[in-house]
Amino acid sequence: MCYAIPGKVLDISNNIATIDYFGETKEAIVDAGNIRVGDYVFAQGGLIVGTLKEDEAHGILEGWKEAFFKLRDRDERLAEDVRLSGGADPAIARIIKKGEEGAALTRDEMLALMMSKSEEDLNLLYQTANSVRRRRHRNSSCVHGIIEFSNMCKNDCAYCGISRHNNSLTRYRMDADEIVDVVIHAAEKLGFKAFVLQSGEDDYYTTSRLIGIIRKIKEMTGVLVILSIGERDMDCYKELYDAGARGILMRFETSNPNLYGRLHTTLNYEGRLRTLRGVRDIGYLVATGSLIGLPAQRDGDLVEDILLASSFDTEMYSFGPFIPHPGTPLASSAIIDIHTVLKVIAVTRLFNHDGNIVVTSALESLFGIEGAKKALMAGGNSMMIDLTPEKYRRLYAIYPGKGEGDDDIQGRISGTISLLYSLGRAPTDLGITWGTKEDENQIKGSRGQGFKGSSEEAITASISAFSLHLTPRPLDPLNPDFQKAFSDEIERILDRTHNASHKKAESIIAKAKQLKGLTPEETAILLQCEDKDLLESLYSAAREVKESIYGKRLVLFAPLYLTSTCVNNCLYCGFRRENQTIERRVLTGDEIRLETEALIRDGHKRALLVAGEDHRQCGIDYIEKAIGIIYSTKVDNGNIRRVNVNVAPLSVEEFKRLKSAGIGTYQLFQETYHLPTYKQVHPSGPKSNYDYRLSALSRAMEAGIDDVGMGVLFGLYDYKFEVLAILYHALHLEQEFGVGPHTISVPRIEPASGAPLSVNPPCAVSDEDFMKLVAILRLAIPYTGIILSTREHAGLRNRLFHIGASQISTNSRTYPGGYTAGDDENSSRGQFSIGDKRTTAEVIQHISTDGFAPSFCTACYRTGRTGQEFMEFAKPGDIQRFCLPNSILSFKEYLLDYGGEELRKIGENLIDEQIFSIDDIKIRLATLKKLEDMEKGKRDLYF
Repeated sequence: MCYAIPGKVLDISNNIATIDYFGETKEAIVDAGNIRVGDYVFAQGGLIVGTLKEDEAHGILEGWKEAFFKLRDRDERLAEDVRLSGGADPAIARIIKKGEEGAALTRDEMLALMMSKSEEDLNLLYQTANSVRRRRHRNSSCVHGIIEFSNMCKNDCAYCGISRHNNSLTRYRMDADEIVDVVIHAAEKLGFKAFVLQSGEDDYYTTSRLIGIIRKIKEMTGVLVILSIGERDMDCYKELYDAGARGILMRFETSNPNLYGRLHTTLNYEGRLRTLRGVRDIGYLVATGSLIGLPAQRDGDLVEDILLASSFDTEMYSFGPFIPHPGTPLASSAIIDIHTVLKVIAVTRLFNHDGNIVVTSALESLFGIEGAKKALMAGGNSMMIDLTPEKYRRLYAIYPGKGEGDDDIQGRISGTISLLYSLGRAPTDLGITWGTKEDENQIKGSRGQGFKGSSEEAITASISAFSLHLTPRPLDPLNPDFQKAFSDEIERILDRTHNASHKKAESIIAKAKQLKGLTPEETAILLQCEDKDLLESLYSAAREVKESIYGKRLVLFAPLYLTSTCVNNCLYCGFRRENQTIERRVLTGDEIRLETEALIRDGHKRALLVAGEDHRQCGIDYIEKAIGIIYSTKVDNGNIRRVNVNVAPLSVEEFKRLKSAGIGTYQLFQETYHLPTYKQVHPSGPKSNYDYRLSALSRAMEAGIDDVGMGVLFGLYDYKFEVLAILYHALHLEQEFGVGPHTISVPRIEPASGAPLSVNPPCAVSDEDFMKLVAILRLAIPYTGIILSTREHAGLRNRLFHIGASQISTNSRTYPGGYTAGDDENSSRGQFSIGDKRTTAEVIQHISTDGFAPSFCTACYRTGRTGQEFMEFAKPGDIQRFCLPNSILSFKEYLLDYGGEELRKIGENLIDEQIFSIDDIKIRLATLKKLEDMEKGKRDLYF
């Protein structure tokens, strides 16, 4: 009903309190103690469940007031993005409009919506349902804890894995003290305000035992207790209500009496409905619904399910997909598609604007985090987090695989909060745990705010959500304990995952193949893998994930160094200010044009502009001018079509100028996220400001640059720590801006003249560990490009092409004027040493014979498929429709203009093979036509 944020009671009338939340009022039943006007209270499920002191309430409200409105603004932007396109069927659009306006839908109208299949109809249905959800519930999304305290069951439901006939299942019961302890810990330490206590129908838990558990919970905590214990007589439920229980979760599974009878031999359809009506009449909040996808179930049955659920004055609707369990009679049943589930949720929302609709754990298990996100965007507004102790959780196996891919409890909380924040939702029924007074600072950072000048504050926002597993709890940015908290959390993750089982690692690798990404805990487990067989499985999975998303493409580019002057003194870098052995140079406009021409003659279409930090000689004016020169330079048929930029951190206004100059990706490496190491290796210069550097990517995105690239310099500190820190930073960007980094770079320290630390890195990373971390990054953040530079030697690069890298530099020079100098890479001039010195043509010949498709494509950037829009294409796999034909066309252009005879022969054979890998026959034919046009002299053709 309302936020798990304290509200002030404005009025009480007939036991109904009016409560203020930042100027918005809600009503709740007085259900806890002696509540008076002026009190600050927590309310859950429409009930006041506890009070708190005024100073404590003010502290929490102060911390929430900024985040509250920022999240709401994001939710409003997403929910009101209803595209009333002409593609939707007019009859369907009329029904959806009727439901949106609150008019009662008929059965036939609901059935028409359930039978909709066109993409236009479904998009309109889902978007309208989400808009209705937002207008009625604001951005409140209930988050309850659920404790599954027994898998004993006296029934034999044909769809359920804990049916009494499943003899392969290990059975358990939690005793009363265990149950109470879990609730107290979750309420006091994790901030939960509402709990579902769930079990099979287990008569061991008598009325008196349950009363004892409920009373103790209510005595110790002010929480909402919801029971999911099956059918009991009404005297039992009345006594449990008197003891303090206030909700009942009981699904009827199907409204079709005949189907119900076939699925149950120990339960009676009318008995089930009688129990639901009885608990409603006692005064319980009712949560109910059905299984979607049962054998012989029809669209009409699903409509009746919605209508039956509504007949109980339902507070929360629970519609989840049926997942066949191998230990049941329905083991061979087909699995339902996600759109059927989404349609039930959306139609329910149009039919009942007021109800809460839960996104079930079964839906997330079957369709992953993207499935949960789609359900929330189709009208859902409630989730549950499993708090069952680890030793029991996987045994509550009502469907196969339940709990097997879950993180620990803190990981599940962080994942749920992350998802909700990314959609602008405020988690409710999950309270806020605040620490000391210095913890009570306002959140900085949101879309349009960035990190607001303090990385410690900003990263705290993400650590609060992802690491410390609380709702936002920013620390004082001047507090030196911040970095210790961050470092300690990562160390704790590494410590508690150090001895993870072989089976656990295998399950994580299997999950990663589903392109769901990895949590920090899962990532930590894989980072500590040393078993050779597991590593081979890891590499195989990384190869599979990479090919699923990127196919066999490798995008090629080259760095273009403009300057070697720098005011910083980074101990690992050849450009550092105190290095007296290196030549210093700032390219003139004419020299920039000559370097660009050399890159074009080498076949490149993408350039990465690189400059040392020296605002006096090469500030934003110089960078803007250089970008203009690069774009305007042409040689015969060739030109640079995408300029990415790697320069020192800028202000928001300066980033806006980069955006206006037409850059592609803004790239910046944190070098190391470990603050003590950062300070040690950056002793002086602007770069010594850890905060300003860490906040740069957020400022860039605030300025409208939606493709950003991050990375670290591996070798400065423990690579395991750095990988986890990268993951947290990526999650933070996704939380704040709706999309994470476009690329992650993985440079290792290489020797540089005049930089002694580069010769003997403090935490050198072996080739084996380097391969492992690249593969893990591919699994952890699957849709993000991984950039591999020429720092690495050719043999290692060749292996990494298969297991993670998607973008590679070739024929690099790491000093200004290197391409026109006509010599090999010169370590006395360069920023670092080069490992792979092959020419661009030699690299292309190798990857072409190795089955890869060399790509110089810049189409996505030039057609606006960037940032979140790119991810919307990438995650469902739709980007493949463009990427393969575009890579073929850009490779053909290279062969025609720059390829030697032998390379042309290899390339043409590869193109002939790849043409038939284009599934869409229309695009295949169009690609063939464009290839013919290129033979006739046309260039720069793409989709």
